[in-house]
Amino acid sequence: MKKIHALLLAVIVVTSFGCTPSFTLTEKNFQEYKFQVATADKGYSLEMPEVYDDLYRSNLLNLGGVLDTTLVRNYIDSLVFDSLIGFEADEINLSEYYYQYRLYKLRYYDLLLRQFLKKMVYDKAESDSLEIVDYYYANEKLFAIDEQINLYHILLTKNSLLNGPDSLKFRELNEEDLENAVVSLVDSVKSLITSPDKFPEIASQFSEDVGAKKGRGYVGWTKRGKYPDPFDSVAFTLRNGDIGGPYQDDNGWHIIMADEYYPAGLQPINNNLYIAAKNSLQTVKTNKIGNHLIDSLLADYDVVVNKDIADKNVYIVDGQTWGAIINGIDTIDCNEARSLE
Repeated sequence: MKKIHALLLAVIVVTSFGCTPSFTLTEKNFQEYKFQVATADKGYSLEMPEVYDDLYRSNLLNLGGVLDTTLVRNYIDSLVFDSLIGFEADEINLSEYYYQYRLYKLRYYDLLLRQFLKKMVYDKAESDSLEIVDYYYANEKLFAIDEQINLYHILLTKNSLLNGPDSLKFRELNEEDLENAVVSLVDSVKSLITSPDKFPEIASQFSEDVGAKKGRGYVGWTKRGKYPDPFDSVAFTLRNGDIGGPYQDDNGWHIIMADEYYPAGLQPINNNLYIAAKNSLQTVKTNKIGNHLIDSLLADYDVVVNKDIADKNVYIVDGQTWGAIINGIDTIDCNEARSLE
């Protein structure tokens, strides 16, 4: 537990009242010292237990320790100042300032709505872990995936030679000799991949696939049919950490690696799939609870719509024009309607 060194608070009391003896405040006795540190009109008073409690909950000493006397005084001043500002704010009739009042209402009702939905919908849509797992396995159509691999890729073409340090030498070769040189390069690059961990490093050095090269050869989860033949026949024989190729297509020579492999269908649940199932189940529950709540609320409300603007674009109607009145009290104007878009 973090501790406030209360002797420093006692110094403030002595300074303020002169004749008050020093004492020590702790979390066990601070409620006993219910004397006023500051008072003002409007019935405001700040008592020592409030100061201690605020200091205890503040981030001034997260791990406990001793507070400097000046810091404690400043903290009390900040509490008093904050209260005085609040008194001044209470004197302002915010409704006289249309845009500021509208912004206040939007923020207030947004917070109110969030708290209402939390209590009436989201808190009631919680699920335990067993229910989430059961939901996952009971909804194969929802969570089943296509066969796919987490792909890494290296692309090599004759451009690696024609634009390399020995470009003059390779530009003098005929097509057949140049192709043989490319094959030798491909074999040489693959021989450098001595383990799956080496693949990203080699890809960043040699691959001509600009996008994947920036990601050290990483392409991402890839399904069948995305790349030209013979990609599928090579890639989908690979399993976790397997390296395939080299193989050639119209784009050049390819060396690939399957970092992970998932067969088609419902996978054994893991952390990511658990989170997906949890979110999906919560959506199902919140939609059901929310729809029922909306129906029950609408049954209790009388909504009058302004038919003159019902079919008009709210962005071309004056913002302060009323759009609907609820129960003869609450008015929704076009500005509020725009904010809901």
